[in-house]
Amino acid sequence: MKERQIMHQRSLTIGKNGLFLFLLIIILFINILEINGFFGSSNPDIKVFLIPHSHIDQGWLRTVREYQSETFTILDNSVNSLLEKEHRKFVWGDVLYFKEWFEQQNPQRQQQIKKLVKSKRFEIVGGGWVQTDEACVSYTSIINEMTVGHEYLLRRFGIRPRVAWQIDPFGHEGRIPQLFSEMGFDALVINRVHFAIKQVMKDEKSLQFLWNISQNKTIFTEVLHTHYSAPRGFDFENAGVELITDHNIDRRANEFIDDMRKRSAHYRTGYLLVPFGDDFKFKSADRQFSNMDRLIDYINKRNSGVTVQYSTVTDYFEALSQDFKDTKYPVVKHDFVPYADNSDSYWTGYFTSLPNLKRAARKAESILTATEMLYALARVKMTHEHTTFNWVDTFNSIQRSRQTVGLVQHHDAITGTCRKHVYNDYMSQLASAIQDMKFLHKSLVKHVLEIKEDTTVFEKLEIDNKEQHTIIVHNSLSHSVRQTINVDSKCKIATITDSEKNQLDYQVIPNADYEQQVEDASRYPYGIYFSVNVDGQGFESISFKCKDSIDHNDDLIDTNVLYTNEPTSNYNTFTERGVKVKQLSSVSEKDLIIENDIYQITLDKETGYLKQVFSKFDNKLHVTNLQFAEFKTVNSGSYIFRPMNDPIPLENQSVKFIYLSKGDFIERAYIRTSRIIIIITLTKNTKDLLSSHFIDFKFDINPLPENSEMVARFGVGNNNRNDKNSMLVYDGFNFVKRTVHQSAPQSGRFYPSTNGAILKTTDGSSSSSQLTVLTDHSMAVTTRDNNNLEFMIHRRLMRDDGRGMSEANNDFSALKFRTSISYTLGTKNEDFVNIHLKSFLINRQLISYLVHGNVKGVFTGFNNNFPKYIEMITLQARGISSDEIGLRLQNLHPSKEMEIDLTKLFSEGVEISDIRERSLNYIYDRKEEKKKLRFKPDRVIAFDFTKQVKKTNEGGQNTEEEGVFLSDEAIAAMKDNPTARKLLSFEDLGSALIKIPPSSIRTYFVALTPTGKGFVNIEDKIDDEDQMSIIKRIKEIDEINSYDDIEEEEREVPQEKLLENQRIPIEPQEVEENREEKEEEKKEDKRVIIEENHENYNREETENKPEEIMEEEKRGIPYLYFIIGAVLLIVVGRYVLKLVFAKRRGRRSKTILPMLYENAGVKTH
Repeated sequence: MKERQIMHQRSLTIGKNGLFLFLLIIILFINILEINGFFGSSNPDIKVFLIPHSHIDQGWLRTVREYQSETFTILDNSVNSLLEKEHRKFVWGDVLYFKEWFEQQNPQRQQQIKKLVKSKRFEIVGGGWVQTDEACVSYTSIINEMTVGHEYLLRRFGIRPRVAWQIDPFGHEGRIPQLFSEMGFDALVINRVHFAIKQVMKDEKSLQFLWNISQNKTIFTEVLHTHYSAPRGFDFENAGVELITDHNIDRRANEFIDDMRKRSAHYRTGYLLVPFGDDFKFKSADRQFSNMDRLIDYINKRNSGVTVQYSTVTDYFEALSQDFKDTKYPVVKHDFVPYADNSDSYWTGYFTSLPNLKRAARKAESILTATEMLYALARVKMTHEHTTFNWVDTFNSIQRSRQTVGLVQHHDAITGTCRKHVYNDYMSQLASAIQDMKFLHKSLVKHVLEIKEDTTVFEKLEIDNKEQHTIIVHNSLSHSVRQTINVDSKCKIATITDSEKNQLDYQVIPNADYEQQVEDASRYPYGIYFSVNVDGQGFESISFKCKDSIDHNDDLIDTNVLYTNEPTSNYNTFTERGVKVKQLSSVSEKDLIIENDIYQITLDKETGYLKQVFSKFDNKLHVTNLQFAEFKTVNSGSYIFRPMNDPIPLENQSVKFIYLSKGDFIERAYIRTSRIIIIITLTKNTKDLLSSHFIDFKFDINPLPENSEMVARFGVGNNNRNDKNSMLVYDGFNFVKRTVHQSAPQSGRFYPSTNGAILKTTDGSSSSSQLTVLTDHSMAVTTRDNNNLEFMIHRRLMRDDGRGMSEANNDFSALKFRTSISYTLGTKNEDFVNIHLKSFLINRQLISYLVHGNVKGVFTGFNNNFPKYIEMITLQARGISSDEIGLRLQNLHPSKEMEIDLTKLFSEGVEISDIRERSLNYIYDRKEEKKKLRFKPDRVIAFDFTKQVKKTNEGGQNTEEEGVFLSDEAIAAMKDNPTARKLLSFEDLGSALIKIPPSSIRTYFVALTPTGKGFVNIEDKIDDEDQMSIIKRIKEIDEINSYDDIEEEEREVPQEKLLENQRIPIEPQEVEENREEKEEEKKEDKRVIIEENHENYNREETENKPEEIMEEEKRGIPYLYFIIGAVLLIVVGRYVLKLVFAKRRGRRSKTILPMLYENAGVKTH
């Protein structure tokens, strides 16, 4: 009996083993067939993710409206092609045109589009209102235009773009990875990097990298291999391109495969992202898809080791992250400006091109910000019951202005790289937006200060009578500001009192017909200057009344002197108003001095320029011998700067007069030359650092001669060329160290500066000096002779530079702009904070109005004790009928984390509740942030277009390498606590007490209501195109989730109801997430992580299993060993057989693809 049982057991064992052997043989046989090509290649060497796309410009050669019809055709035909065949996919880059097109579709068509989006066959990447420029835009405008696009996508489609798509900006600036990582992007695609750097990237297999500009903001980035065009010869809309037929398909497939193999030699994996499209492509979408369909099908049936599939950009990065978890990628800590597409073609001209457009964009953003902040606060603080103010129309107008300002951030708009009529269209739209916002701001001021409806509010401070007037001054910044106000008046004696009834002193400076800012100097002969202090987000009302003059200008003669080279009889107007007129040739330079407690400025009587500045603060003399010069050129264009030689002094330049005014409040030099007006102002007798430690300049530049490019220079130190210098470019957010490569051509030494620059010099005795220059718009900057900051301020060019515009940049316009400079600030924490605050003030000036009579109303938005180092950069009403406000707070301190109680930010009478921390673009709750794709970091790598690639273990922080420059204290703090700035956890905001890391922005939604009061029902007033019919939007969102063929699991996340007095939902609707991913996300610490240590979940499962199950598994161990052995045998067998059969396929050796096609880097239509 026992033997029978043993025999039976053996037979069972043999049977089991035989079964396993049989299965093993079958598996090996199938693998042999698979490797031999019977089933096709299951593990190809190269997998091509083909990205059908169309790059659309919102204005370039034609205006935004002129491009609309063509763009709508592309969208129509592309969607039709997707509906024809389910394997096709398409990628779209921005929202402006898409929104207008989508809203014009009928409901059935809209549902088809929504289904394509939800099924991830039509993907929107980037998703901003436009594809923003990176070099000439302010960081706040980037945030705002991305938010406009993202909110629309979330509201209409419930989606959140996961990949940023910056394929056409002309160089890539360091704020982009910082800001985009805070918007929740998983990855970023860029394109235009210096041609030498791109070649090095290919050689080093570094086209993919982790971009880490600052310590705690990193984004995985890929540089396109060969522009964003389709592979050469495979754009089937191009004239002369051979279509795919039965006769040529084998040859054409081989051409495509060869191209892919050459590209793959430059990557660390076998996955390739390959664009299939170009500018305004897919008008003939069926032609593109049908030809590529045949090619893809043919290639995938061959045993070439290459497979091709239509893909979205997100599909590609998800596959790359999942299938190559152990692949490491280099870390890059610098950005990619300037851009060049060959050795004599540096795209540094556009940093300055069309400067009036750049100024208008900044001005529009400024008045928009001031208006939307005042709107948000006014709607909270003012009851709706006793007002006729139209809150709805105001909200709608603000929304439209946001879109207009967002439009001009486009990479062919603010860059100045568009044709003349397109430029005129942009300027017209900006002018309309500015005018609308001025009107709304004025209306809001009347409302909050309870000024009667029929009262006229004047924008110009001009008084020609003795009646009582009130000057209203609004400060839209977060902190108290002290500033000098100028009233142009018929009188020179006045009674001026502030809101506390304190009498104010003032200073009188006679105006003149030469001063262009006074339209009728004979009507307003005097300028009356006085200082006001205005609280953060508050108002100051100044009472002003003219009095009779009882003297004959004797009191003005000694304080206002004009020096001229022309006959003094030409200046009788000055004499009549109490100005002493002298011959310029008869005075010494000691007479041409203005000063305050900090500076003494000497002017050059030959040129009228600033000659030297003596800093009383540290007893240092700073020399500037030449302030204005110009490059001559015949080959520069809108994009490219190609000077013929070094800059030379301005031609036909002579001094007409120098007019000096000195008093108790300001000392001013008004210099008029034949080509430039320069106004230099020093503020006196004030302890306010932002006033006294900065020298304020206003420039008025006449139109330039042909083929000239003007620069302005500001000097520091003693003009010793042996001094060592360090240039920091200020982008409004970071202070970025820039290396001016002397080995580079002159055009390659300029960098973009959106807000200014700093020059630090050190002489042989280790004595250092620093010059800080702040600007009111973007321009190019470099350093010359070690002691000068040189800004390119204007360009007029008569030749096109061959980059697609086909029109010369013949900008025959005058230019007015402002700068402020300081010689007393260093690189300490407080210095950097003060630079930020002064820059805010330059770009958001106090807004003043004049009203006849008295104004009794009082309005204050912020608490007087607003946190010292915090600036509120955004305060926006979230909806027409919602209490919810979106706010962004920026910590200006370089090394100190700031703890803030949100309930104490606003003035009395405002109640704050329901605080939620959001992503930078408003789209998701930070505490609910989804796990990002993970990519492992390799060593830090630095690219230098003048040298070979260099690898280091250190970043570029405050070293000879480029990188974000931190304060001295911030560096010390990082050494003491090196992990403090790297990983920041997101805490649940159970209270109003929040923490903001150094040099960071945090975004919140809060409910603001007046204490004890709510809003009246205004639902019947809603008419905004994006906000109207909120209930209808809920139904549309529900409809997209109600398709019969969509699984129930895809509708697990409930939609919030967009009802009256409820916040607008902005939670992203994630679809098709499997259960394992959700469980893993629950276990993940909600942090932005690039690399993680994988946990051994098997060990945890084993420890928690009951003993009887463990015993069962132990008895099965021999069979487990057998299975493991079989699998190992299969893997080894596959590898060996693959090598054998690979020889039969006769693969070609890999060669390096030429780096650029003939038109690579050139915008072609």
